[in-house]
Amino acid sequence: MKQVTITDRAFAMIEAYRDEEHTDHIKASLLDAVCGIIDDANDNDMMSSDTLHILAGISDLNELITELSKTSDL
Repeated sequence: MKQVTITDRAFAMIEAYRDEEHTDHIKASLLDAVCGIIDDANDNDMMSSDTLHILAGISDLNELITELSKTSDL
């Protein structure tokens, strides 16, 4: 595990992600956003490259949240 220096705000966010209830809520919100984007794409019978980039960004954010929830104090 690597140590990095972070801002106080980033530390507070990481601490929040250690709370399983908070993390579950954020992940559920991300899933709702993904479903909404996919539904819109289905309604239009197409998905733009911008939409794919948004979905990739949401996927990356979900992975980051998962990893932050695994961190521990050193």
